[in-house]
Amino acid sequence: MTSENIIISAIDIETIPNKSLVDSLPEPEVSLGNTRDPEKIKEKIAEAKRKQIDKMALSPFFGRVCSFSMYGNREENRYFKVIPEISESAEIDLITHILEKIVLPDHWDFLVSWNGKDFDFPFIYKRAAMLRIPLPRNCPPLSHWTKKYSKEHHCDLMQEYTAWGRDGHLSLDMAGKQFLGHGKTKRDYSTYVDLIESGKGELIGLDNLCDTELTFNLYNILQPYLF
Repeated sequence: MTSENIIISAIDIETIPNKSLVDSLPEPEVSLGNTRDPEKIKEKIAEAKRKQIDKMALSPFFGRVCSFSMYGNREENRYFKVIPEISESAEIDLITHILEKIVLPDHWDFLVSWNGKDFDFPFIYKRAAMLRIPLPRNCPPLSHWTKKYSKEHHCDLMQEYTAWGRDGHLSLDMAGKQFLGHGKTKRDYSTYVDLIESGKGELIGLDNLCDTELTFNLYNILQPYLF
């Protein structure tokens, strides 16, 4: 498949922690070793808690979808959408948009992602389930997008390039630098909540759009060699 004869669109999401659920996090596991000093024990527990909070955005239980981007070989498939505020209703609107977008056959023939089978699609569908968002008519279940070794509807370019993890992990940033001469935009994910709350969510969308453009361009380079 080449972008010359079919409509290809790369997709990607960005996520943020749901800070209202910090108190709901399970107690972190802490390896104390031979430590007996109460202050050092307290420091280790605090550090483990900080790491736990840092990873909230990666969990559908404790994170939210905050941005969606698509980049394809049609101009109308090059855009991003960011939640205007941090709320359940805003996330519901965004996920509903994503689900409706990915089931519209006139907008694309083939979807591409970078680690979408392990992260993006599962996160979208699991958040939809948690928020009780109805699937649009003709919207397939999660398994449709995440079948291992399948490229019928969705190509996870990272998994394909790394032989499904046998060759190790490869970040989108590194792949972009090696094949395209540039990687992802410089960003600090820990600022995403503040950006949305201060009305600067567009900056997140631009980061998101950069990722889908990288994925789309990498697919066009690698497709003749891998598929």
